[in-house]
Amino acid sequence: KSFQWILRNTMTCSVAVYASLTPEERVVLLERYSIGVPTLAESGPEESVPLLSCVTNNVLGYYGNAMVMPFMIPVEFAAKVKEKTGKDITTGMIQDSLMRFHVDGFEPPRSTIALPTKGVLGEAVLGHCPSAEKIDITRFWNWQDSPGDQAPDIAPINVPSNSLTAGLTAPSGLTQVTPMITNFNTSPVAADTSLATAIAANAIELGKPFDIGALTNAGNLGTLVGKTLDTAESARKDALSSATKLAEKAMETAASISKPDAKTDPKPDPKPQPSPDPKVEPVPVPTFPGSDESRSLSIFFNLDKTDLVDVTNEGQGAGQNAKLDSFVTSAKVAKATAISVRGFASPEGDAAHNATLAASRAATIKTALDSKLADPSIVVTVLPGRTLSGSTSDFPKLRRTDIFINI
Repeated sequence: KSFQWILRNTMTCSVAVYASLTPEERVVLLERYSIGVPTLAESGPEESVPLLSCVTNNVLGYYGNAMVMPFMIPVEFAAKVKEKTGKDITTGMIQDSLMRFHVDGFEPPRSTIALPTKGVLGEAVLGHCPSAEKIDITRFWNWQDSPGDQAPDIAPINVPSNSLTAGLTAPSGLTQVTPMITNFNTSPVAADTSLATAIAANAIELGKPFDIGALTNAGNLGTLVGKTLDTAESARKDALSSATKLAEKAMETAASISKPDAKTDPKPDPKPQPSPDPKVEPVPVPTFPGSDESRSLSIFFNLDKTDLVDVTNEGQGAGQNAKLDSFVTSAKVAKATAISVRGFASPEGDAAHNATLAASRAATIKTALDSKLADPSIVVTVLPGRTLSGSTSDFPKLRRTDIFINI
């Protein structure tokens, strides 16, 4: 009977059980649950948020088999949404997002019903398939030549002009008709508490009254929470004691290190000073045209030309081949290992043409030096060309290539 009474009063028993929970018991009950909060994207994934982070541990009331608690937006989730969208999140935005999430994910139930038919009409144009017979104009074969039947016109309808209720009896005149509606008794009915009274009396006779706390195991839960708190407090004390001892040892070690030693260390013997290295007098480097960049050897060229000539049309650079031979001989005597060549052009042409002309002049001199030196250990490098500026009278001197040894 008790089980049947509990089944008939499930909601009442559920409310009684939930109302008996303490705040600590509610935390233990709700800490394993989480809610999926959909992101602001139309088809984004859910973000799992602990339920305890979204509600306040304060029951406002009960609705059916549920507890009503204040809801709030987690700070971490609100900050993440504001970082992505630049807007503060509200409960209305969450409600709209959840609504869109459930509407998009909802699939209405579908059912397929097969309806019987009288068959399928198959029609083929005669003469267009192997199974069709030949066209016979003496027989009807083209459905387009047979117009469809035309429906007859609808006859006009005459609406009566007189009253439709003329001669009929009104409901108020039916006084002798037995009413067909039975009036029910609307007086309040007293609640039947006999079963609850019998259960309580039976529990008293057995010597053990009905204990709601036994349903929630509140006694064992309180003991378990107490042991957990004792264990945490003991661990905190042990950690604090260990940290204090380590700090004391560190301070003692630091004090012993900084304390000066009473013994006086003997002074080390003075180290003998090394004798100064003898000065090496620099060997004078022979100077000749092209011995360094400040004494570059210049080879001149004709206007808009890149071939090597002994003297230009304007009379610049007489005996240039002999000068190259003399430079090669001096470079070998000076044991040079690197020679630089840079071409120049006068500002008479455009910039692109002058750059090409200067590079070609330097390449001509490099080819001549490689041939005359005949020594792979001496590297001839072509430097970027330049376009020099000057007056018209200086143009013949600007069309040249400078050669010098890298020191």
